[in-house]
Amino acid sequence: MKKKRTVKLCSAVLAVFLMTGMLAGCGDTQEDSDTLNFSVGLKEDGTMDGISPADYVTPVGYDAIEVPDAEIAVSDEDLQSQIDSILQNYAETSQITDRAVADGDTVNIDYVGRIDGVEFENGSTQGQGTSVTIGTTQYIDDFIDQLVGHMPGETFDVNVTFPEDYGDEAVNGKDAVFETTINYIEESTLPELTDEFVAENLQESEGYTSVEDMRTKIREDQYEMNKQQYLYEYILDNSEFKELPSDFVDEQLTLQMRYVETQLQSTGASLDEYLEQMGYENEDELKESFRGSIEELVRYYLVCQSIFEEQQMEITDEDRQAFFDNEDISQYTEYYGEGYVNRLVMDNMVMEFLSEHASVTA
Repeated sequence: MKKKRTVKLCSAVLAVFLMTGMLAGCGDTQEDSDTLNFSVGLKEDGTMDGISPADYVTPVGYDAIEVPDAEIAVSDEDLQSQIDSILQNYAETSQITDRAVADGDTVNIDYVGRIDGVEFENGSTQGQGTSVTIGTTQYIDDFIDQLVGHMPGETFDVNVTFPEDYGDEAVNGKDAVFETTINYIEESTLPELTDEFVAENLQESEGYTSVEDMRTKIREDQYEMNKQQYLYEYILDNSEFKELPSDFVDEQLTLQMRYVETQLQSTGASLDEYLEQMGYENEDELKESFRGSIEELVRYYLVCQSIFEEQQMEITDEDRQAFFDNEDISQYTEYYGEGYVNRLVMDNMVMEFLSEHASVTA
């Protein structure tokens, strides 16, 4: 789903949806849509099937929430960070070969790992090269730190010791030697931010017409997102929950587990391998690790649906088209189902309602 000028859902809500992998596009394969029912527990109109929110939650006085301006203001640093993030998409990358690797560099390397002189499985880049960043990328032991000071084109040994609990009996606790070659240092140069650059690269996709227009709109969008974030937390913290619909929670937990399994299958990994790597004793322990986020999602569903129904809102085709920026909605309904698509639109309508009726205080 491409980025839109209109703010869609607050960041905390997006975090929940992204955690479940359900708002990151239309998936990788048709097989996913055949095995995953993203609309489980939802009717086609997006409401929870067989669940009356009034049985579970009493919303707060939501029609005039006061939002402190100081808590949602956008700092100059935050604004610049977002601009730099956009410019990074247009950065030019150079391959530097005439100086030694320093802390903070991004370096392209190849390596072959050996234990007692014998290569081990998954211990080589197979000549494909991989990029790591000194001080950021995490490898075993002090592998990355040992790259500092070496020159591109140089081949040398990196000596490390695998942790005892690495998760692979073939290497647990063992010393290894990685024959490593520095291919080059990567340096990115951001383009100069000018009115001409904005018009050429960002006007059609983002609607920015100049540098000043870009700064204004990004600040406005972030301000609105911060506001919705505040409102999101406010309605969850202050609404009175009696309990949660346990069957619906379990359905969402099962869906999350099925999503994890399909993503692992697409990479050729097994669930057992993933559990061992991540330190989970069994599948149930992994499932329980998702419970907090899933329960937060269900509480949000309950509050939003309660407000939606109390305000007698209705989802129109225009609402759906606006949410999806006039894209072909069928690609989303075919993959996620009518229920999930309408749920997204419903929750967004409620957040926009809360934002419109909230008052910002000094």
